[in-house]
Amino acid sequence: MVALSLHTVQDGNALRALLTKKALSKVRHFEVEEFIHHIIDHISHQDFPYSMYKFSRSDMDQLLDGIGTFIAQTINFGLSVEQITSDLQACGVSQEHQMIIVSAISARREEIREKISNSSIKLNRAHLVDFDWKLNITLASEKIGQTKNPVFLLSLYLEQDDGSRQEVVLEFPKDDLDAVILQ
Repeated sequence: MVALSLHTVQDGNALRALLTKKALSKVRHFEVEEFIHHIIDHISHQDFPYSMYKFSRSDMDQLLDGIGTFIAQTINFGLSVEQITSDLQACGVSQEHQMIIVSAISARREEIREKISNSSIKLNRAHLVDFDWKLNITLASEKIGQTKNPVFLLSLYLEQDDGSRQEVVLEFPKDDLDAVILQ
């Protein structure tokens, strides 16, 4: 399969489902808009009405993943209507279906953005509990140029919602620390 150059992803993986399964051609013409809105609802973690469509469960899951990822990426990347249309056209989606998809994304852009933000916040609800820092000086090394170089160590202690703790240690050589401070 030829790699596609798209605004959403370089190789077109998010739209492979549209190409390989010809998803929209399997949905009756008058149901395409409803189908796209059901996918957007699915992005919002609502149940997808599998029984309404004549796909196998695995095909439908692949379609939901592919089309849902595409829709989410159009929002994450802040694509314009023209860029979304260009990506759909590059994937062989008919002009009529392009208009339906773009219309649905445009109409629900803020809702999708909010749902994506909320779901990403729910994925990682760790918060900083404590931190520690220290400055180490390398006194000996097999490389003479690396002796007496300061290294800043920052330990972040994170706590998950379930109470588990995690330590993240960041090590900054002098040059990296200078760059971080300047930002």
